[in-house]
Amino acid sequence: MGTYLFSNGTPRKVIEVFSHAGLSMSYSSVIRALRLLSKSSMANIRTVAANKTWHIVYDNLNFRRIKHDQRLDNKDSFVSGTTATLIQCDSTDGIFNQNAHKKLCLQDLLITKNNHDQFKEVSTYHLVNALKRHFEVFQGLQNDAPIKNLLQLKKSETFPLPSMDINESSVEGNKDVIETIINSTLELPRQWFHNGRHVVIAGDQLTIKNIRSVMRVGDTTGPIVPPKFQMIFAATILRTYYGSVTTPGSLAHIAVMLGRKRISTEKLDFHAVNELIYHVFEAAAWRAWRVAMEDDAFSSDCGESSEEFARRKSSEIFEKLVSGANSFFDHKNNVSFNGSLLFRDMMLYVELSHAIKSGDIGRIEEVIKWLTLMLQAGCTRNYAHELIHLHCGLQYAWPK
Repeated sequence: MGTYLFSNGTPRKVIEVFSHAGLSMSYSSVIRALRLLSKSSMANIRTVAANKTWHIVYDNLNFRRIKHDQRLDNKDSFVSGTTATLIQCDSTDGIFNQNAHKKLCLQDLLITKNNHDQFKEVSTYHLVNALKRHFEVFQGLQNDAPIKNLLQLKKSETFPLPSMDINESSVEGNKDVIETIINSTLELPRQWFHNGRHVVIAGDQLTIKNIRSVMRVGDTTGPIVPPKFQMIFAATILRTYYGSVTTPGSLAHIAVMLGRKRISTEKLDFHAVNELIYHVFEAAAWRAWRVAMEDDAFSSDCGESSEEFARRKSSEIFEKLVSGANSFFDHKNNVSFNGSLLFRDMMLYVELSHAIKSGDIGRIEEVIKWLTLMLQAGCTRNYAHELIHLHCGLQYAWPK
């Protein structure tokens, strides 16, 4: 009871009242118990850090301290700290290649026939899923998701680290955060790094950029893993196809027609944008199937099974509407051209979301290759550069 009251910010005097009434531990007992738990947890974390394989995720923690009785020497303040988590993971075989960047070339980033065939396979899967959702006669179709490199299901063990009174928004701040975690929190000796070990750090784009600056100065902390691909992709689609409220087919026009709020290119609301993209994709897929079956509807008497019909028509939709955008451009049909490009990008977005939920890292890597090229042409060059680093690491630098 005392721990619960303390965790909810209950004042000390209230806890003492409950203690005298026999309903709770005393405030001093709560503090003593929490300190013992903290020491025990910290000892366990240091054991894991010394003997297991792990990586670190950290980000800034910002909050305001509001002064209700404000004076010149008693103003509101803004506190910036850092929170971190150690995540245990599987060990790898091999060594880290320090000169891997010399092997990466343009051919590694270009879309190959194998990439295109993989995209067609997953697009067919998502189109058939849409067919099953909207047409009752096809609801019994068996449509298994493509599998490329599926992770084994395993619960991740996470260990929250003590918060740090360090502002990690600068290069110096990131250096201090890493030194504090390695030296003070985990207490790793220098000889721990003698066997070619590297510390993997995950963070947002600013964190990664600052850590790369630290590494260029001479600190070789290790490979950096950029996250949040889905949020970046959603923002890219919104900015590219937002258009104007008065332009039919633009996301701005669709959002107004559907009465959607919080859809703006200035401040991204991921959940609102994610929902809009999914609903627009669903409507586009439904319309594509309606058009595809206008002159070639399914009939049980045609000698073709429902599975064969769905595969054939989904392949036609892919060739015409997903990968066939140039056919509209040749006829100067800009509306259909832009619609086809939007359909293609939404297909990739839906595939990335599904691959993440499925834990198929092979499919995730396929989408990231497309995303790298898209971001190079947009206004998110920093993220595009990080994806190039990721490609280099996956192909040449990091052990499997």
